[in-house]
Amino acid sequence: MTRKINSAVLVVLATAMALATRPVRDEAGNVITDNLAWIVFGVVAIVAIGALIKTLGSSVVSWVTNQLGV
Repeated sequence: MTRKINSAVLVVLATAMALATRPVRDEAGNVITDNLAWIVFGVVAIVAIGALIKTLGSSVVSWVTNQLGV
């Protein structure tokens, strides 16, 4: 019985050593994906602002800028 326990312990230790020495994955893919998401959000925001200005018309935009003193 102790031989089975000893061999089981050796298997667990060997597995732990194999997992401990494997290369760590980097997160370069996550950084690229995050940057692409920010770019997409920026483009969507620019399109939304452009559509808002086109919908409101130049007279309303002019009135708002005059009220804000810009």
